[in-house]
Amino acid sequence: RHAPHDANLYRRRGQVHARVDNADAAISDYTESLRLEPNSVEALSGRAELHSRKGDHEAAAADYTEAMRH
Repeated sequence: RHAPHDANLYRRRGQVHARVDNADAAISDYTESLRLEPNSVEALSGRAELHSRKGDHEAAAADYTEAMRH
């Protein structure tokens, strides 16, 4: 069983990957964070930004829309 603390660790590691332009690793970490804590606006918006950078505007829009719901 994972604690919310684990979701934060994945989110923070995703932020680090994003800063060093490792978008795929960052998206993977944000996705794991969201599996553990589905309503994380920070993880959703972070992942949306990366999808946008990669040109996947549909995935970015879906994540931004979900973030705005919370």
